[in-house]
Amino acid sequence: MIGSTVAPLQLSWLVDYVPPLLGPALLAVGLILMFASMAWSIVVAGDSRSVTSGGLAVASVTIGAGLLLVPLYFEYTYIAAAGLLLAGRWLEGVAATRFLTKIIRFVTGASSGSIVATIKRRLRRLAIVFAIILIAGWAAIWVLLFGSVAVSRTYDLTLIWTLAVGVLSLLGLGFKFLSVDSRAYKVAPRFIPMVFAVLLAVTGAQLYNFELFERVIATGRVEFSISALDPILLITGNVVYLGGLYWSVRKRLQELS
Repeated sequence: MIGSTVAPLQLSWLVDYVPPLLGPALLAVGLILMFASMAWSIVVAGDSRSVTSGGLAVASVTIGAGLLLVPLYFEYTYIAAAGLLLAGRWLEGVAATRFLTKIIRFVTGASSGSIVATIKRRLRRLAIVFAIILIAGWAAIWVLLFGSVAVSRTYDLTLIWTLAVGVLSLLGLGFKFLSVDSRAYKVAPRFIPMVFAVLLAVTGAQLYNFELFERVIATGRVEFSISALDPILLITGNVVYLGGLYWSVRKRLQELS
């Protein structure tokens, strides 16, 4: 929420992402790619490259349904953002199962190399995350020392925060998807573009500024902007995470039995 130069300072800049349309744009691109990849997977018969007339008809219906949802998306973007946020938490819960399984195998002595390889992989990922945080930190220091580059010092710092959160969210979701045990959950190659579309859409949802039930408290030249959906989504997301973890553990136990 950017006002004129005489507008009160809004502390929501510290948590609201800029530009405000970045989140909805990534969310829309992800949903478009999702419908497109879904239509392509329907057109392609099985794992072959042959196109069937029935698949083409179903794909046309899928694309038509997606086009009909466009007006609803612009009207109720926050619903799509909230749903994809919860979907991301479910994915994180499912992905946590693999790490827990390797810890159990390591403790019981069933497999020692597996947990070592997992730790090395996680250290490499941690190094990537640290490098992104370091770059964002240096950029923030540059803005603080030498002034704004784009609009204002506050805006530039928030933009750095937004880009860092976006990149880390996309990488984190990608890491979580790679952590899903492929032996229990197999993804056909033709569905890989759809998975990337989902990750992009969830990242857009992460960068969406919820304004529903928003409360603005003005004190002099300072404004506090609070959305009631933020704590609700936080609590619901944790419940969904535990649900995904429970579902995945139960599925693995059924596979082993």
